[in-house]
This record gives sequence, structure tokens and C-alpha cells, in this order.
Amino acid sequence: MKNDWLFGFGCEENVIYLIEFLYIIIIVIYITKDIMKFFIPHSKTASEMEAVYLAIVKHNNALITEKRIFRLTYEHNSMQMFAEVGKPVDGYYKEGNQAVFAIVETETYYCVCLHTRGLSGSDPIYVGKQGYSNRVEYFD
Repeated sequence: MKNDWLFGFGCEENVIYLIEFLYIIIIVIYITKDIMKFFIPHSKTASEMEAVYLAIVKHNNALITEKRIFRLTYEHNSMQMFAEVGKPVDGYYKEGNQAVFAIVETETYYCVCLHTRGLSGSDPIYVGKQGYSNRVEYFD
């Protein structure tokens, strides 16, 4: 009876099993925390996401690739910047609090697309591919 203070478990073995189980859960969460499934902000279905993504690719004359870019880290005017799908674009661009819709790739640069840039009639934010500090992370 001296160990029944923890969730009503009556023996030390059950407590040890619970601790091991929680440890495994923590490891799984840590390993998968940076894995991100493909999405387009404000899209409701997979087919809608795919249609919007392909329209963005076409509008920007981008490459159709299996991998889709989730996050891009780069240097611009000696400043370290990043663009991440679903997050607001860097304040440097003075685009308000607009979220990045997609990041697509052409032969020579990356296109960071916002609602007002790279989606309709306007140019995206161009990021040169030659930057030595560029780091590209892809959706899972």
C-alpha cells in the first residue's frame, strides 16, 4: 500500500513501466517535432492545396519537383533571414504580417510567395541560389 499514491498503482513495477512509456513518448515527440506535412495556408483540402501549389509553380515558371520547400534560410544585405510556409515574412520586406504561401524553385533562384507577391500578377521575393549560407528544408 505504500506505493499506491501514483494513479492508484499498487506496485513499483507498474510505476517503472509508466515511466518507461512516458520516456518513449518524449523521444517520439522530440524526433518528430520538426517533421512537417505539406500544406498551403488557408487551403482546406489536399486537392485544393495541390491546385494552388501548381498554380504558384506555373505563375513563377518554377520547377515541378517531388520535394516541396518548407523553410528557406538565407542571407540578404548581410542579414540572416528565413522564410517559412505559414509564418509571416521577414519584416524587412515591409509586407505587413503576410504569411508565406509557398516557396518554389527555379533554375537560378527561390521564389518566396505571399498573397500579394508571387501569386497573382506580381513578382515574388527572389532569393538567389548561389548564396553560400542558403539552407533549404523540405516538407516530409
